[in-house]
Amino acid sequence: MLHKEKFFIILEEKKVFEIIPFLKSLTLEERKTLAKPIRQSIKNAQEETDKRNNDTFVILSIAAFVCFNYSDYVRNYIYLSYLSSGFIKFHEYTQGELMKKIRIEDVLCWYCPDWIDTYLNKTDNFEAVTYDEIIHWTDKGYVKPSPELISHNLVRYIYQYHPNQTIQHTFHPERLLQYPITLKEHIWYLFQYKTDINHPEIYYGMENPENDWIKAIKLLVENKQTDRLRILAECVKTANQGFNKTLSGWFFKLFNALHPTPSELIQLQEHLWPALSSPQTSVVGIVLNYSKSIKEYFEFDFDAFLFYLPNLLSSPTKAIVKSSLDLAEYLLKNKKGCSEKICEALGNGFISRDESIQKRLAKLLISYGNPTVLKTKLSPYTDYILSSVKPQLQELLEITSVNPDDEENVEIQPSGMPKFISHHSQIEEITTLDEFQFFINQVFENNEPWHIFWLPVYIQKFKDEIIKDPDLLASALKIAVKAFMNQNYGRIDNVAASFLISYAKYLIEQYPENTAKIKAIVVNSKVPDLTSLKTRFVQSYLTPLIHIYMRVYEQLKKGIVLPLLSTPTHTPHWIEPSALISRLAEYQHKKEEPFSFDLQLAIQRCCLENASAYIEMAQKKLTGELKDLILFLLDSTLDEPNQVEHSAWWMTAALTRNPNKIPKMKSEWGYDYLNDDYFTDHLKWEVLVKEKKYKIKLPYYTLSAGKSTLYMEYLIPKKICDPLRKNDAYHLGLSMPHNKTLLEVHILNSLNDPTSSSSDVLVDVCSMLQILQTTGINDFDFNYHFLAHSWLYPNKTARDIVSSLWVEYVQQQKLDSSKLGKELGRLNTNGWLPVKRLTDALDMLLNISSVHDKELICLIENILLETSEPYTNIRKLLEIYKELLLIANQKSGITEKLDAWKDEKNCKKVILEILKQ
Repeated sequence: MLHKEKFFIILEEKKVFEIIPFLKSLTLEERKTLAKPIRQSIKNAQEETDKRNNDTFVILSIAAFVCFNYSDYVRNYIYLSYLSSGFIKFHEYTQGELMKKIRIEDVLCWYCPDWIDTYLNKTDNFEAVTYDEIIHWTDKGYVKPSPELISHNLVRYIYQYHPNQTIQHTFHPERLLQYPITLKEHIWYLFQYKTDINHPEIYYGMENPENDWIKAIKLLVENKQTDRLRILAECVKTANQGFNKTLSGWFFKLFNALHPTPSELIQLQEHLWPALSSPQTSVVGIVLNYSKSIKEYFEFDFDAFLFYLPNLLSSPTKAIVKSSLDLAEYLLKNKKGCSEKICEALGNGFISRDESIQKRLAKLLISYGNPTVLKTKLSPYTDYILSSVKPQLQELLEITSVNPDDEENVEIQPSGMPKFISHHSQIEEITTLDEFQFFINQVFENNEPWHIFWLPVYIQKFKDEIIKDPDLLASALKIAVKAFMNQNYGRIDNVAASFLISYAKYLIEQYPENTAKIKAIVVNSKVPDLTSLKTRFVQSYLTPLIHIYMRVYEQLKKGIVLPLLSTPTHTPHWIEPSALISRLAEYQHKKEEPFSFDLQLAIQRCCLENASAYIEMAQKKLTGELKDLILFLLDSTLDEPNQVEHSAWWMTAALTRNPNKIPKMKSEWGYDYLNDDYFTDHLKWEVLVKEKKYKIKLPYYTLSAGKSTLYMEYLIPKKICDPLRKNDAYHLGLSMPHNKTLLEVHILNSLNDPTSSSSDVLVDVCSMLQILQTTGINDFDFNYHFLAHSWLYPNKTARDIVSSLWVEYVQQQKLDSSKLGKELGRLNTNGWLPVKRLTDALDMLLNISSVHDKELICLIENILLETSEPYTNIRKLLEIYKELLLIANQKSGITEKLDAWKDEKNCKKVILEILKQ
């Protein structure tokens, strides 16, 4: 134990220069015994913020480096906000004097941990060493640095930091000549691995902001200290290195700065042509421009260009298509014997819906193509060719005349409404212990949305088996703890996790002799029980659910067996009325009153697609107020009673039976204080065009948490709404499928929160769209308003979901395109949102069927009718409209509107063409 005492003396007396000799004198085993006291000393030193001392941390960091294994070293990292990230605390620019006396080599020369490479090569630790140290330590065999570590530190090497000076960074490109390996090997890593070479601004306080890596590399090239042609080649090869737009753009900025000659470009062709397949359109544009500059040379690789031409012509970027056509047209005019191959490739260009591009393609094909060959080659693109272009290509297209009567016969027939309650959607109840074990271990994996709502039911069902063997819950508890601490799980998942943890704690208290395994999991977890959860979460929508889980928990402790009314019977969260009636009958048989929140949630989830079929069953099995309540829910002819005992039940039933309508007896039931706007479909909203913001006008409302008995009151959105956690929006929407407006308002409000993460909001938007697909679109204005918002949403994933939903629901005759068009027009009346988001989506919906084409015409006409005046890029929407009218052989239904716009410079030509049709 003498070595521990010696260590504490060195630490307490801050004898910095004695720590290295002391550690060197110890055996490996003796160093290991110091690990625990070092851990505790680090913890104490970090907590004593008022007594922080650099010497203390220097001693501890050296001791940790020598005595810790890798996991200990990572977990007990010493962090001081005013020091840089050196992995030993005397390895800091603030410790300049100390660094002259103590070097890391003083440790590495006699001890180099086997984990040093793993630590240093981890991205988070790249700045723990300098480029000089990497060179020296590699030469001495201490480390084996990764190319990523080298490139990261090489970027910083040409800048020298001067703390507390006016000029804080100085530029030293000459340092690249210090080590031969730098220009021989390391500099090429910069072109292969992601770095921040394109962000010189991080080296603040520069005397000349133009002192950057482009200048450094140009100096090397000018002084012939590196291979110019290789630098150019490496720049081009970055096009397909997986770099982002900014980093790829920087390398091509360097390429431009070197002004490659035509001779060099000819030599670089093997690298230039693959760059045309880069995901970065700006890069493709640059390469195309350079390709055009060598088109006249004999050495121009025609076959290589031709290989990439089809993909270039199918690019969604118009400038790339035009540049590709420029080059193709030149080759057609000037290269003999290549016309057939080029014309075959030009067919891909018809994927573009731009009329000017298609007309140019048609002109080239007619001038240089072989009609016999092209008839076959163009046939796959017939549906893409615009109606205004087809007459130009009449000789080259195999157009089969279609009898209109035949077309109607093969038209897609509308399908009926999906059956939410069927044997296909029924949730099969588990009956065996093996099935229970399998179920409980996947509850928090969210394989099915209804899993967490069946958890309390199965805990009740198998409670006797669990008491006999509490270890049945062990694996599920581990997953629950992980789920609670993980931001990727929703807060509703957290409530279920807390329920399971609460029940496990109860088992530990009641059966200490059998619960050692689950105790080890639960005791050390930071998951609160349900009681603590009520005060921990501020999200009001969780409150009723927490109360429902607490009710089941209390029943488990008391041995009460009653069905959970809100348990789904059919996917995803539907409850068949017969199941609800049977459960309520059991309550009445046992003379128990249903738990209010549980019953309200059950009513909200109740499927009413064939409600009248269950009326007789309710009349026979139920009595009293519950009988009247369920009959009112199922029979739309019954009036609301004036006096009721449980007003929250009736309010929920009225809003479920007649969504978005104010119950006549709202005041009599005691809910006069709730503004009608929250329960109607006519919420007011406005667009602040100058600020480019959207705002829903919500009436002021403050929830009396814990006092209100109405479940839906806890779902009323605030004026500023945070994005919901993953899965929460989906669970909430499925729990009130008849009243989706409340959730739609919540999500649209969160779009305006500047602190909201776009990824979080995207999850909410996509979840709501999925709910609309699953539960159907009610014929309510706000459902259409949400769809319109989503079709103009910045994220393509959301827009694609709306497109898919539109195609499906038009086929099933479940969607009003005129109503959706009006909402799109009103929402974007001044063009404050980029209409290209919508036109790109609509472009892909042409020619699905004649029904879809006619619905698109209806949609666009209503958009235009609601548009106050032509805005930027509305011409593209008009071009799609013109094409649809040609396809349908139909005249415009909004000639008065178009006539008012016909003198607008932006869209005059296309409007006149529409009016002539």
